[in-house]
Amino acid sequence: MNKILKTMMLAAVTAFGLASCEDVPAPFVEPELPGDGGGEEITLPYTSANLKDGFEVHTPTGMAWSLGNTYAKATGYTSGSTPASETSLITPAIPLGDAEQVYVDFNYVIAYTNSLGLEEGHQVLVCTEYDSADPAKSNWVKLPFAPKEREDRNSWDMYPANTMSIPAEFLGQTIRIAFLYKCNSSSASTWELTNLKVSTEPGGEVTPDTPDTPTDGGTWDKPYTVAEAIANQTGKEVWVHGYIVGSIPENAGSTVLENMTFTADGAHYTNLCIADIPNETNYANCAPVQLPSGSDARANLNLKENPSMLGVEVWLKGKATKYCGAPGLKEISKDTLTKPTADDDKNAGDTPAEGAKGDGSLENPFNAAAAYNYTAALPAGQATPEKFYVKGIVCQSSKMDISVQYKNATFHISDDGTANSTQFLIFRTKGLNGADITSADDVQVGDEVVVYAYLVNYYGNTPETVQGGIIYSLKRNGENVDGDTPGEGEGEGDQEGGDPGNTEDFSISMMDLYSEVTTGSVDAGSKTYNGVTFTFEQNGGNNMPKYYWNANDAYKAVRMYALNKMTIQSDNKIEKVVLICNDASGSTLYNGNKTATVTAGTLDWADDNKTVTINDVNGNAVELVNQHTANSGGVQLRIHDIKIYYAK
Repeated sequence: MNKILKTMMLAAVTAFGLASCEDVPAPFVEPELPGDGGGEEITLPYTSANLKDGFEVHTPTGMAWSLGNTYAKATGYTSGSTPASETSLITPAIPLGDAEQVYVDFNYVIAYTNSLGLEEGHQVLVCTEYDSADPAKSNWVKLPFAPKEREDRNSWDMYPANTMSIPAEFLGQTIRIAFLYKCNSSSASTWELTNLKVSTEPGGEVTPDTPDTPTDGGTWDKPYTVAEAIANQTGKEVWVHGYIVGSIPENAGSTVLENMTFTADGAHYTNLCIADIPNETNYANCAPVQLPSGSDARANLNLKENPSMLGVEVWLKGKATKYCGAPGLKEISKDTLTKPTADDDKNAGDTPAEGAKGDGSLENPFNAAAAYNYTAALPAGQATPEKFYVKGIVCQSSKMDISVQYKNATFHISDDGTANSTQFLIFRTKGLNGADITSADDVQVGDEVVVYAYLVNYYGNTPETVQGGIIYSLKRNGENVDGDTPGEGEGEGDQEGGDPGNTEDFSISMMDLYSEVTTGSVDAGSKTYNGVTFTFEQNGGNNMPKYYWNANDAYKAVRMYALNKMTIQSDNKIEKVVLICNDASGSTLYNGNKTATVTAGTLDWADDNKTVTINDVNGNAVELVNQHTANSGGVQLRIHDIKIYYAK
C-alpha cells in the first residue's frame, strides 16, 4: 500500500479532464494524515467509515479535502470567500481478486450551490495503474455517480449514493477510487462522505469497520469524551465532558466547523466548540455546540459575552447530532463547570413550562415562557397560521437591535426584564400600532410590551416571532406610551382583534431568503417563507433571474431581467404586495419596466423609484412579468425586500 502523500504537486493538471481554476490563493499544503492502514492487506468487502486511514488527498488548486473522525468533507467556503478549488480524495489500493462483479456504495450529503453543477463538481472515478508520484497520470475512468443536493436546507443527514459497478475491464486487478471535488470562485458546495463500501454485493446497509466505538456512557456519572460524542451521533440526549476551545465566529461567512477559531475574538453568541484537551488546535478533534436562544448555556458560556470561558472545563447535556456540518451537540439543556450530579441530570427542558401563562389572546396574552413553549413545539420553519399576543418586559441581550435603517426592532422579552432561560425573541417587529421604528428610543430595555405577530420555530431551534409583527401596546415606567395606546384587555374599536388595517403582515429581505449565499450569485429559482412561495422564472428572456450577493447589504437583491416572471403564492388571501427596489445607480433605474404586467391587481410605481406596489390583488396568487418589447434590454427590477399585506 502506498504511503500517504506528504506534499502537493504544485503544477499538475489532473487527468480527470478538468481544467485548473483561475485566481486561486497560495497552494494548499497537504496535512500530514494519520496512518497508512496499519499495513494490513485489504480484501473484499472493504469498508471505511471515515475515509481517512490509508487515503491520499491530492489538491492541485485551492482547498483540500478535510478528514474527520467519522466522515470526510470537501468545500470551497472559507472565511466568507470562495477560492476556486480542485481536490481529490483517493482510496488505498483495493485488490479485487477473482470477483466477477464489484460494487461501490457510500453515504453522502451535498449542500449549498456549486456553480459548476452537481455532476461536474462532484465526481467518482476509478483507475488501475495508479501513479502515486503524480495521480494525474493515472488511467482514471468516471463512474456513473448521480449526485443530488439535500432536500432539506436545515438537515445534514446523509443518504445512500446510487450503487455503482466497477467496469468489467478493471475486474481481477487492483484499483483506486477517487472522489473529485471542484468549484470556481463564483460559488461552492459542501460535500461530505462516510461509510464507503466496496464489495461483491450491491446496496444495502454499509457496516464499516469502526475502531472501538463505545456502546455505553453519555450519562451524568459517565459522560462521553468529545471523541466519544463525535463517534456516537445517535440524536439522543447525552452528557459530554470537554474544554471550551473556540467558536465559529460571526464573520466566518459559512457556519461550518472548519471555519472555527481557537480564540474568543470575534466569537458568535450562538455556538462554541469543545475538545478533549484545553489547548487543542485541530478542528477535526472538536465538536461544535449549539447554544439555544434563551438558554442558560448561551447566557453562561458564549465567548462573545464571556471570553474568560475559553479553556474552561465544562460538562454539557444535549443531543448528540450534527451541527454546523459536523458531529456535534445541540439543544443544550444543562451546563455545569463541575462534575454533574444526579440533581444536575434533571431535565432542564421542563424549566420553561414553570411560570408559563396565557393563551395568546388579547385578553390573556402569552407570557415569554408560554410563547417559548408553544413555539418550540412547532415543526422547524413552520409559522403559525394565526397571530398571537405576547407580553413581557424588554431585556438586555445580545440580540438587541433597534434598526432605524430597516424601521424595525429585534429584542428579547421576559417576565421580569432579566435575561434567562424563559426569555422569548421578538424578531424585526414594527413599532407601536405598526408604526415605523424611527429612533433608538422607540423601544428601550425595561419597556413592557404586548407584541402581535405570527410565531415560528426558526430552523427548529429558535422560537421567535415572524418578521413584520407589531408592538400593540407599550408601557414605560408604568405609563402608556402614546395616549391612545390601548391598555391591557382593551381593543381598538375599529380594529378587529387589534390587527392594524394597513400594516404589512410580514416582510422578507432577499438576503434572508437566500441566506445560504455568501458570495457571487445564484439562479433565483423558488423559495418558501412563512407560507408564501416566491418563484422566479426566465420566461422567454435571455437571462434567468438571479440573486446577487454584495458586501454592502443595501445592494443584495434578486435581479429580474426583460420578460422574467415572479409568482407569489400564499396560503392566505393577499391584498397587496410592495417590492422594495435597489436605489437608482446614477441615471439607471432598477424598478422594472413600466410595461410590466400582473395577473391580478394593478401596478403602481412610487415617485422616488424605490418601490413597486401591486394593489388590489384580492387572491392567493399573483404573477408579475417584467414585460418588454424584446427578450433583452429594458429596465431591471432589482428586489431588495418584499412586503405582503393580507386581506382583512
